[in-house]
Amino acid sequence: MSSAEARASGDGAERAATAPATKPLWVQELNRNLQKHKRDPTSKYMQLATATADGDVSCRWVVFRGFLEALSGEHEFEPHHMLKMITDLRSTKCTEIASNRRAEVCVYFRDTREQLRFKGVLKLIDKSETDAQWARARTVQWKQISDGARQAFFGPHPGLPIHGFEGADADDGGDGDAQRGDSAQHDGGTQDKAEGGVEKKQDLETPADDFCLLVLQPYRVDHLFLKGQPQRRFVHVRNTGFDASIRASDAAAAVEVPRQVDTVAPTEWIVEQVIA
Repeated sequence: MSSAEARASGDGAERAATAPATKPLWVQELNRNLQKHKRDPTSKYMQLATATADGDVSCRWVVFRGFLEALSGEHEFEPHHMLKMITDLRSTKCTEIASNRRAEVCVYFRDTREQLRFKGVLKLIDKSETDAQWARARTVQWKQISDGARQAFFGPHPGLPIHGFEGADADDGGDGDAQRGDSAQHDGGTQDKAEGGVEKKQDLETPADDFCLLVLQPYRVDHLFLKGQPQRRFVHVRNTGFDASIRASDAAAAVEVPRQVDTVAPTEWIVEQVIA
């Protein structure tokens, strides 16, 4: 292991030696922090920043849903360590992603005082997905979320005004992590009023039309250690799988220092220490 990698992981020499050889160093570091903060549910909250076609910027909280790691065959994205999130197809972020798929995700871990930023390309998997593997990943993710989160996708259009909200028990629903409305749940479904006042049962087993799996394929990971002096910062740059001009433009923003090959995944990632 290089000296840069050892410093990046604190006692990382021992961790990297015992970690699965297929996982890049930044994946190990993210998993280490999630494990240390496993009693804090907010540790999986990440900030997702996107931009519109005209350059306006948006940032919001999303929930990290783990990694999507296994795809086979020919795909636009490399089949390794994509960050999973969920969203509502009717949300403004989906409109922004349609015009500009470049994005950055940021997470901060309070106890270890470490920040990780993931710059990459987004892919939105909705009901129109024709690739069988992507479509299956969407269905699997739907089954992994709670009934309350599923119910939110059958609620009103996100962002619409709530008329007479002053006495209402309203919830913005986030990214499908809270319920919208006050429909009761019964045996895996919800009861809604149809026309004429007749109740209809909402199927919560089948993904809602507006449910989307959102994945980020990182090509640059910026890992900042705020604890201790001097502060330390390591940049992991994807060495394969993306257009060289994208990698070059991002690498140029870093201070020029000798690069270290990530010995865990040497063909995929280059690691360099830069000034914090």
